[in-house]
Amino acid sequence: MLIDNNPSLWKDAFPIPTNETHKYMRGHVVIVAGKMIGAARLASRAARRIGAGLATVLCEPNAYPIIARDWPGTMVSSLGEGKRFTEHLVDERKNAFLLGPGGGLDSDLKSKILYTLEMGPKKAAVIDADGLNVFKADASKLLSVLHENCVITPHAGEFTRLFPDLEGGREKMVMAAAQRAGCVVVLKGAETLIASPTGELILNKHASPYLATGGTGD
Repeated sequence: MLIDNNPSLWKDAFPIPTNETHKYMRGHVVIVAGKMIGAARLASRAARRIGAGLATVLCEPNAYPIIARDWPGTMVSSLGEGKRFTEHLVDERKNAFLLGPGGGLDSDLKSKILYTLEMGPKKAAVIDADGLNVFKADASKLLSVLHENCVITPHAGEFTRLFPDLEGGREKMVMAAAQRAGCVVVLKGAETLIASPTGELILNKHASPYLATGGTGD
């Protein structure tokens, strides 16, 4: 059944702070920055504004000064390879990861996504933008490592590249995609559909056309 998005669906789960709440209780979001660091900057701002207690941007050293001066409350750390990146994944205080925005279409982003989903604990992970596009020639590989704590957020073109065989209306296709991926699929558009692998389908039809500009997704 298609459900219209409204506050009654999520307000009770929204992390409203109390007098006893401290920052570590409000979640720690890790944003893996790519070559176009504006996306990571926007995402870190969004994470802080929506209520995350902490936000860390992992980036290359040459991006440190730019991101550090953006929002003083956002932490900046080395993106690193191997052991250094693993330290972020296994840190129990860091419980949500964002990979893809501004990431670029190269093997480095692809390997980090696969490593995060295959080797790390099954933490909440949002895969967006280039995080989806980098698998356009190997969609089955991404689908094989997604888990129940993942959210993928394709627009129509990215959706077609990930699920080229699906046919029918948007509602039918996004439901099939969520079952195949084993995670939440957000099919973006003027009317965004949010499907879970357990059969829920929510319609968000409250978007403004002024959101159709670069960076709003971040």
